Amino acid sequence: MTLSLSSPRFTLTGTAAALVGLAVAFNLPFAYLGAAFDYPNILRKPAAEILAAFTAGGPVLVLAWYGFALAALAFIPVGLAHALAKDRLRTAPALAISAAILGALAGLTQAMGLLRWVMVVPGLAQSGDAQGFMLLHAYAGVAVGEHLGMLLTAAHVTVISLMQGREGARKTTVLGLGIAVLIGLGAFEGLAMALQLDGKALGLMAMTGYIALTAWLVASAVWVARGCPLPQTNISEVPPRTGIILPVNTSRALYIIQRSLCPAHDCTDRPARFPEKLAASAEGRQSQGQLCLGHVRQAVHRRIGRARGLLHRPCQ
Repeated sequence: MTLSLSSPRFTLTGTAAALVGLAVAFNLPFAYLGAAFDYPNILRKPAAEILAAFTAGGPVLVLAWYGFALAALAFIPVGLAHALAKDRLRTAPALAISAAILGALAGLTQAMGLLRWVMVVPGLAQSGDAQGFMLLHAYAGVAVGEHLGMLLTAAHVTVISLMQGREGARKTTVLGLGIAVLIGLGAFEGLAMALQLDGKALGLMAMTGYIALTAWLVASAVWVARGCPLPQTNISEVPPRTGIILPVNTSRALYIIQRSLCPAHDCTDRPARFPEKLAASAEGRQSQGQLCLGHVRQAVHRRIGRARGLLHRPCQ
């Protein structure tokens, strides 16, 4: 079987691969910064000590920060593709568009905060401007990158998880909502520090949430790679001629079965009320030998074919 670049399956596979790649891209620079720069614990130390450690890291440390910022920027297209995958723009347009916008804003704000380490902090480290560093860190780092970025990330994960729940991915939904709560609460660490409160617990929640975010990205990739979910169809919303028979509304199902009876034996009268009259009518015809099983079998096969055509439609 060939796989076209424009086929829905190729799109879903590409989105799943991008989600896994994003998880890896986030963790590689984060792991290096944690080992070489004691990030994020070093951010709670005095400014002079932070600048000294940054200078000791050299160009490799600057490149690591740049890689971290690029990973945040990659969250924009990957989040967009994830939000619109599995035909969500058609099945849940409001949630899909909201998730796409929130993901783009989350990636942008976090990248803006991280790029300060590449474009501004090296100059501050050379001049030893500890006060300037603290002001920059408070605005670009805490306010933009952490507070706004984390709130937007939590909102993005929440909306995606709600769509996953509608599609039947319950475990991934629960994981995503839990991560969103942790990241959302962790976003208020800066506010707690501004109010001269202890925000260490909130910082720990944020770190735990971002570590678990990797697992959620991988789980989401697996769910996306599975393709379109089967539509949750209620028989009461389906016209009789579509031929989709589901055990949701018994009276409606009985009505559809009655329409499958052999027309050659004058099976055209339909009771006004479904359950009792229809059952009695069907029982009477069966006792009189007026049920044409061959025609019923053919009608069932035709309607199964129509149902398959509806259930196996292509999706993006």
